[in-house]
Amino acid sequence: MLEFNARFNPNSPYFIDVAFVMMQLGEFQFSIASAAYQSLQRKTQYAWQSQDRLNNHSVWQYTAKPQESLQLDGVIYPQHKGGARQIETLREQAALGEALILVDGMGLVYGQWVILSVEETQSTFNPIGMPLKQTFKLELKRYGD
Repeated sequence: MLEFNARFNPNSPYFIDVAFVMMQLGEFQFSIASAAYQSLQRKTQYAWQSQDRLNNHSVWQYTAKPQESLQLDGVIYPQHKGGARQIETLREQAALGEALILVDGMGLVYGQWVILSVEETQSTFNPIGMPLKQTFKLELKRYGD
């Protein structure tokens, strides 16, 4: 029987050298070995609308399913693994204008999401100007059902 610890022991005959995927958005994989997010902020905004009434308190009506958004903040070390084009790959996926399936590393399917924005900060450069560190912020919204 293969024990879970064997995955993390390179001296074990059962060692499997894989990059664990934290989350996958469309074809893009976030992982410790490439683009790792450091924080995930999830917001759910519920659709309640106010209806004013004459000489009385307003009433509230639940009008639609909630709006959901995600913000991923992370860091990439391009010289380590994954290369310097990872942020550009995210931008290319966003520019397709399509909803993307979001699945976390535990297999939970979040449904379809769209990329609203990609922010990037480059720092610590090598002699030819390649960044040795890239931080990113990715803003996503649920596409709907």
